Amino acid sequence: MRGLRYGTGALRSSDRAYLLELMRQVTGSQRWGVGIVDTDAATTAWLKNGWVPLAPDGSWRVNSVGHVRGHGRDYSLAILSTRNGSMGSGVARVDAVSRAVYGSLAQPLR
Repeated sequence: MRGLRYGTGALRSSDRAYLLELMRQVTGSQRWGVGIVDTDAATTAWLKNGWVPLAPDGSWRVNSVGHVRGHGRDYSLAILSTRNGSMGSGVARVDAVSRAVYGSLAQPLR
């Protein structure tokens, strides 16, 4: 995420801009995890979510990676979870972590 947001020699700036635009404009049904935070004109979230059922136990791996900027926040976050009973329970778990991080960064650190 740091390379995408702030640059790296591995990607041209036009490629970074294209990827970040895709990560910013996800459909509403995919705006969970890092993207669950309140986004408005002053806050932007770039994200990539992933999920996969794990055989043979039927549990799910649910992940969310992204960057949030606005309202005094500017951070990258990766949330990786496994052994979720369903995709829905994994999304709920990832959402809870994202909200906790976003909330904890509401006040400046002293």
